[in-house]
Amino acid sequence: MVLFEPVLVRGEAYRRRLWLHPAVADWVYTQGYGREARYFDDVRAFLKSFVTGEDFDDDVKLKELKTARGGWYEFRIIFNPQTRIFGAFIGQGDFVAVLQQDRRTLDRSSFAPSIFRAEQIWQGLFPTDRPAKESRDFLLGEFFDDNHA
Repeated sequence: MVLFEPVLVRGEAYRRRLWLHPAVADWVYTQGYGREARYFDDVRAFLKSFVTGEDFDDDVKLKELKTARGGWYEFRIIFNPQTRIFGAFIGQGDFVAVLQQDRRTLDRSSFAPSIFRAEQIWQGLFPTDRPAKESRDFLLGEFFDDNHA
């Protein structure tokens, strides 16, 4: 797993952690040229706003998915090309992004295969842990560990 650690400016702090599956990290850190470079800069800015604690308590940016087992969310990148990043919270303020999909692909095939694939990836990473199912308000709180001030 790759910890997403954007560069902070004065007054910003890490409030949440975002872990990226290596395939998602490769996509997030795409450099590109011209328009593509601006797109991925915007993707990283969107994800930075999550880790710096901006409001994600709505379905516009972070939508809870209706699944049989529960606990799954999608980051909704709604600028073009639209994409979705599937994942779940492993604890308060700790999100694990396991799969990225282009929105057009999801329109053609439905969300079910992507959610199933995300669950498989999660199971491979965390064989004994299920996604956290606490309230959204709790999950969007600040992470805490021994190294967190």
